[in-house]
Amino acid sequence: MNTQTYNQKIDGQTRPLVVEFSAAWCTPCKAMAAPLTTTAGRFQDKVDLLKIDVDKDPEIAASMKIMAIPTILGYSGGELVFRKTGFQSPANIDKIFNDLA
Repeated sequence: MNTQTYNQKIDGQTRPLVVEFSAAWCTPCKAMAAPLTTTAGRFQDKVDLLKIDVDKDPEIAASMKIMAIPTILGYSGGELVFRKTGFQSPANIDKIFNDLA
């Protein structure tokens, strides 16, 4: 994915979107993986999840000014409504999805 494709995905999104920036080697990212996937499954009809690997898509990470991982961005109506950096507990992940839904 490149920055143009990423922006098109954001702009064309009809439902709220959670974007997670992470990497395979990132320990906090690994710890968040299961709770994030579980919560996304519970909200599958209300909020979408997009995972971006910063090692595979550094252009997108740079364009979004991702300086640390994990970073979660929340979009609603194509607009960025929040940014959270660092490990998020399962309760915080639930809150992120609830707030967007």
